[in-house]
Amino acid sequence: MSGLAGTFQSLMRRERLWIALLCAVYAAVLLWLMRLLPFWLDEVTQLAGTTQPTFGAFLGYHRYNAGGVPLGYLLQFWLISAFGLGFITARLPSALASLLGCLALAGLGREAGVRSRAVLLAVFMILPIQLRYAVEGRNYSHGLLFAIVATWCLVRLDRSPGVGRGLLYALAVAASFYSQGFAAFIQPGQVLTLALTRRWRSFAYAAAAFALALLSFVPWYIWTKSGWQQTIATLALRFEASPHVALVLLREISGDGWAASLPLVAGAIYGFRRMERRTGLLLAGGILSGVVLGLSVDYTYHYFFAVRQFIFVVPALTLLAVYGLLEGRRTPVWAVLVLLFLGGALAKNYTYFSRPHEDVAVAARLLLDTAAQSPCIAYVPTDDPRLYAVFEPALAQHRCAWPPTDASIAFASNIHSEEGERRSALAALAAAGYQPGEQRQAGGTTVTLFRKPR
Repeated sequence: MSGLAGTFQSLMRRERLWIALLCAVYAAVLLWLMRLLPFWLDEVTQLAGTTQPTFGAFLGYHRYNAGGVPLGYLLQFWLISAFGLGFITARLPSALASLLGCLALAGLGREAGVRSRAVLLAVFMILPIQLRYAVEGRNYSHGLLFAIVATWCLVRLDRSPGVGRGLLYALAVAASFYSQGFAAFIQPGQVLTLALTRRWRSFAYAAAAFALALLSFVPWYIWTKSGWQQTIATLALRFEASPHVALVLLREISGDGWAASLPLVAGAIYGFRRMERRTGLLLAGGILSGVVLGLSVDYTYHYFFAVRQFIFVVPALTLLAVYGLLEGRRTPVWAVLVLLFLGGALAKNYTYFSRPHEDVAVAARLLLDTAAQSPCIAYVPTDDPRLYAVFEPALAQHRCAWPPTDASIAFASNIHSEEGERRSALAALAAAGYQPGEQRQAGGTTVTLFRKPR
C-alpha cells in the first residue's frame, strides 16, 4: 500500500510540474500575441469607456453600453489611467484572466475526475475562441474566468453543502454577472440539475446563493436598462430567429469551424456518457442553460446573435471532451477526431494571428491628416466617430453637421459600416451637388474627398 501511495504522490508532483510548465509557456505566448495585432473596432468600443477621464464617467459610459457591466472593465480602466493607452495596458487584463481561468479549470477538472489536467489545459489553451479573447482587450476572458470559478464552487458545494461554500458560490456568480452577463447564464441549468437528481440539501444552498447573486445585480440592471434599450434601438440591432442560428453556433463554438467544433462536441457527448452521473449532468445542464438563456435574451431585447456570447459553455464542453478522450477506447475514429481537432484549431490560430487586420489607430491618423485638407469629416450615420477619437482626440473638433453645407468635406466609412446607410449617405451627398475626388484608405477605413463645383 505504501508503494502505491508513493507512486500516486509522484504522479501528482509530475502533473503539477506539467501544469506549471504549460502555464509558463502559455503566459509567454500571450505576452507575444497581445502585441502582434492592431486594435480593432470591438476593442476600441470598450476602450471608449475605459479611457474616460474619471471613474464617474467610466460608470456612466456603461449605462448606454448595451449589456455593459463594470467588473470586466475595471482593471483596464485603472491600468490606462495610471500608465496610458497601449497594447499591454489594454490587453493584459484579458491575458491575466485567461491564465487564472486555466488554473481554475485545472481545479474543476480535478473535482470532475479528469485523469490528466495537463491535457485538459493544453486543449483549452489552443481553442481558437478562447485564445483569441485571451489577447484581446475585451471582457470575455473575465466572464470566462468567473464562469469556471462558479462551476468549480458549485461542484464543491455539492460534495459538501454548507454556508461557507454557499457564500463562495454566490460571490463567484455575482462576479460572473458583473464581468459579462452571459457568463452567469450557465448557472441556472447547473443548479436545476441538483433538484432533478434530488440532491435537495445541495440544491437549497445553491439556489439561495444564486438568488443572492441575482439580487446583487438588480440595482445595476435597473439603473442601466433604459440606456441599454436606447442604444439597441438607436443602432437598429436585431435578432433573426432561424434554424441557421443553431447551425452557426454548433459550427463556430470552438472558434474554428467544423474541423475543431465537430470533434469537440462529439467528444463532449462521449465524455458525458462515461463521466460520473452527478458531475456530467451538472456540466450538461450548464451548457443547455447557457445556450437557451443566451438566445432568449438576444430574442427578447432584439440584440444580434454572436457566437462569442456563448463562449462560457466552452469550458464544460472541453472538460467533457477531454474526459471522454482520456477514458475512451483508442480506435481509428478516436484518432481521426483528435487529429481533426488539433489540425483545425492550430490552423485557425495561425491564420487568425498572421493575416492582415483592421487598425483603428492607423485609420484615426489618416482622418487627422485628412482634416488638414478639409473643413470637416462626415461619417456613415450609424458609425461612431468617437472611436477614432480614442486615438486622436482632436478629431472630435472636425465632425461635419449632417447634412453638410461646406464647399468641401471628407466622407469616412469602414469595413463595418452598414452598407445601406453608406449608400444612402453617398446618395444624399450626390443630391446635394457634391462630387467625389481623391480617395485614401488605411486600417480598414476609406476616406473620400467631396467638393461642390463653384
